[in-house]
Amino acid sequence: MDMSKNMNNSNNSEPNKLKEDPFKQKWDEFVNNLNKGWVDFKKSLEDESKKNLEDFEKSKEKVDKFFQDVRKDWENKVEQWKSDIERRNLETKQQWETTTQKIQRDMELWKKQRREDFKEGVKLWNRFWIRSSYAFLLFIIPILLIIIVLGWILTNVFQISF
Repeated sequence: MDMSKNMNNSNNSEPNKLKEDPFKQKWDEFVNNLNKGWVDFKKSLEDESKKNLEDFEKSKEKVDKFFQDVRKDWENKVEQWKSDIERRNLETKQQWETTTQKIQRDMELWKKQRREDFKEGVKLWNRFWIRSSYAFLLFIIPILLIIIVLGWILTNVFQISF
């Protein structure tokens, strides 16, 4: 009689193993897919970071070039004004006023041009960071949704509490 029970129990344990194996297999597939997704996500973030770093370096070079150009332009203007003043004999008050007004106009025009160049550079800089932030959010939001759905499934379906 004991033999028949043992046989009966061994027959019952085989279907239980078969029932557990598909769940374990699906769970392993799920975990493997999560790991693969994580690796892909990490690689895409690294690639995006490298691209953003390259864009940052390009922007930095543009900013450096902008300030170098501004400095050269300023030095050229000062030299031009010096040569204008030295070249002319400022004998009368009217000549002096005309020259100072010309220098003031040149100075205001130069300031206006530099402000516009700087504003354009800041716009480009801001666009770069906005695009980078947007790309980062495009990667993070799906991951957060997956984590929230996974948490909901674990708590509601499997009755697990944290």
